[in-house]
Amino acid sequence: FLATEEPGCERVYESKRQWDQVLAALQELSPRCCQVFLLQRYEGWTYTAIAKHLGISASAVEKHMMRALLHLQTRLMDR
Repeated sequence: FLATEEPGCERVYESKRQWDQVLAALQELSPRCCQVFLLQRYEGWTYTAIAKHLGISASAVEKHMMRALLHLQTRLMDR
C-alpha cells in the first residue's frame, strides 16, 4: 500500500459539506452584507476600498463584517 497525498473520500465529502454550509449561511445575509464579506475575505479588499467602491462609510463596512462573521459563527457552530 502506497501513501498518497490525495485526500480520502470521507475528507472530500466533509470538506464539500462544510463548504455547502458556508454558502448556505452566506445566502441568509443581506446582499450588501454578503458583498462586503466576500470583497474583504475572498478578494482581500481593505475596509476603505470597500467603502469607496460601495459608497458607504468604513464604519458601515465594519458593521457588515461583524454581522457576517457573527452570523457565520452562529450558523456553523450549530451544525
